[in-house]
Order: sequence, then structure tokens, then C-alpha cells
Amino acid sequence: MVTERLGIEVPRREDIRVNVLGINHFTWITKASYRHIDLLPIFREFSTHYGESGYELEGESWRDSVFCSAHRIAFDLFETYGAIPAAGDRHLAEFLPGPYLKQPEVWKFHLTPISFRKQDRAEKRQETERLIVQQRGVAEKASGEEGVNIIAALLGLGELVTNVNMPNKGQVSNLPIQAIVETNAFITRNRVQPIFSGALPKGVEMLAARHISNQEAVADAGLTKDTGLAFQAFLNDPLVKIDRSDAEQLFNDMLQCTMQR
Repeated sequence: MVTERLGIEVPRREDIRVNVLGINHFTWITKASYRHIDLLPIFREFSTHYGESGYELEGESWRDSVFCSAHRIAFDLFETYGAIPAAGDRHLAEFLPGPYLKQPEVWKFHLTPISFRKQDRAEKRQETERLIVQQRGVAEKASGEEGVNIIAALLGLGELVTNVNMPNKGQVSNLPIQAIVETNAFITRNRVQPIFSGALPKGVEMLAARHISNQEAVADAGLTKDTGLAFQAFLNDPLVKIDRSDAEQLFNDMLQCTMQR
């Protein structure tokens, strides 16, 4: 975006400073800058231009991989709430009722099929078995996983600012205290210090608060073995738009399958 709109090459994505806040897989950027440049107005132009068609990097068509999208959902949500959704379209759609999940091809993203999950699990098991018997060596290149950088920082091999999930101690001012929220944090040897990130836009706060309530209810239900409370949380999910009897049957089927694993 910065290169296309401003003609400026950004050497590393970390050079763009962002204020990230929300809950896991449902995070939002309320401030973004590169050097002295405020990027939110630039993103608004970018979103207006690509909102209908979507935007894809060269060689990364949304049709080629279940993990690629054209970011149309992110553009649509930005136009509605005025903050940039930081998660991918596949994650954003999980939290929201409406047309996205019903029309994935229109919004140019993928639902992850069960067949993919089964195949992916089988391939990873085979890869692990090959590693165990030393038929295959460990790759000697960076995986790109941020977790590696976090571990390195915790070991004292540098310092890092990145987004993590922690209990809310006020870093998101308008979400419940002690709820698990996701914001930037400063990570150094043996220390993770959350960065106070302000408030979510009111509309986004309303969306996140419902999911926080559900997540806490599910946790409480698990700890107390209260299937009634778990079912109530299930019913309260915005994606469960079916009759109560159908919801109860689905919930019981899912519960039984989970218990058998």
C-alpha cells in the first residue's frame, strides 16, 4: 500500500508502526504510521479504490490457496467502523453474522473444508515421523513464525514489540478487566509488558464484548462441567442462526464427538 500510493519502499514490515487492539483473531488497527506519515488516510484511499474488486499481491491469488483472500471483508469493515481489521478475512468472517460466510466467492475468500484439515493433519504426522527416524533433516531457514522471535526476545537475544494475548489490565480501555485481549506488548528477557492501546471504536467494542462474554462462559462451563451454560454460550454465538431444537442437536453431536477424541 505504501509503495503503491506513496512510491516509497518499506524495507521491513516492522518499520510500519501500528496500534493493534481487540481479541484473538479479531484485532483492529486504530493508528498506523511510517516514519512521519499517518497511514490511515492513505489506507482509506486504498480501501475505496480496491473495496469492490479486492486486492491481491502478485502471485497470491485468492483462488490458489485456502489461506489467501482479496481482503474485501477487511475493506468493507473499515468502511463501516473506521478502523483497519488486522486479521485475515477467514478469521474476520468467523466473528460476524451477515453475508460473508454465505457468499465466500463474492467476498473472495475461502471457507476451510474438513477435507483440507484431514489431509493437512495426515501430512504433518508423516513429516513428524520422518523427522523422528531422521529420514528428513530440520529445515535450516526461518519459518516466518513470530513465535520464534518471541522466544528469542524472552531469552534475552534482543527486544521485540509485537501483538500478544494477555489478560486485560487496562491496555484496552473499553473491554472488561481481566478478559483476554490482544494488543502490542514489549518483550524482553523474561518479561512481557503489554502496551496500553486505548479504546476500540464503539461499534467494534460491541462486537468484541459479545464474544468475550461467550468465551468466558465456555471457560466457566468447562471448569464446572456445566453443559447447560456451554449450550447457552453456543446459542449466543452470532453465527448460530438456527432453531433451538436444531441447535441443541448440533451442540450434543459436537459434544459427543469431542468427548470421543
